[in-house]
Amino acid sequence: MQNRGVSQLDLAKHLEISQPTLSRHMSGENHPTLQSAYKIEILTRGDVRMVDWLRPTDFSMYSDEHET
Repeated sequence: MQNRGVSQLDLAKHLEISQPTLSRHMSGENHPTLQSAYKIEILTRGDVRMVDWLRPTDFSMYSDEHET
């Protein structure tokens, strides 16, 4: 991110989140919402992909227990 000339503060402002929140996302302490993950992909021009943030729980609605 820094090598593209974008600071965490600049990216956080574009995402409408705080810089500490973005820092926690980047360190793996927590994960962004799917909407924020999508925005990160767009703002980084695909360098950070939305799928990189996905967790198994993001797919829970597709588990076998919900089959009809």
